[in-house]
Amino acid sequence: MKALLQNYGFHDTPDTMVILTDDQHKPMLTPTGANIINAVQWLVAGAEPGAALFFHYSGHGGQVEDPTCTEEDCMDETLCPVDFQSNGQITDNQLFDLMVAPLASGVRLTAVMDMCHSGTGLDLPFTLSLIHISEPTRLLSISYAVFCLKKKNKLHNKPNKNITNQANSSYTQTDTT
Repeated sequence: MKALLQNYGFHDTPDTMVILTDDQHKPMLTPTGANIINAVQWLVAGAEPGAALFFHYSGHGGQVEDPTCTEEDCMDETLCPVDFQSNGQITDNQLFDLMVAPLASGVRLTAVMDMCHSGTGLDLPFTLSLIHISEPTRLLSISYAVFCLKKKNKLHNKPNKNITNQANSSYTQTDTT
């Protein structure tokens, strides 16, 4: 995935790309629940209109009962971090609150989820709108595999949803080796 994204202009720098994989020797780069949440917060922090973000997750997915039964099947879809048995799963509701709700109008997020039960992995109330993005700027990868990117260039498409919440945290990666 990293090579493909670099082919499309995403740069491998600590300011633009975070990759979490289960074969890392550095604890902050393994896909634990806390590291995934921190990386998602890094991805959306400071994203302004015209930014393009990319999130990729390839790993285990699951479902847990939705206690409020707000979904048609009364189940929440989940990511299963490497430490999910001791620290729990990350629900689609959490991902929406962390990754989608903080985005300002005009920020574009592309999310690719390669896992079981990924169809509603972000709990989006939106429909697909295809656009062309010329230059990416930030990436996060968690694995299993997750990649996230940020782009600050202006887009030509008008936003269709105004979400005004702001991200609370940032993620800093100082060493990518």
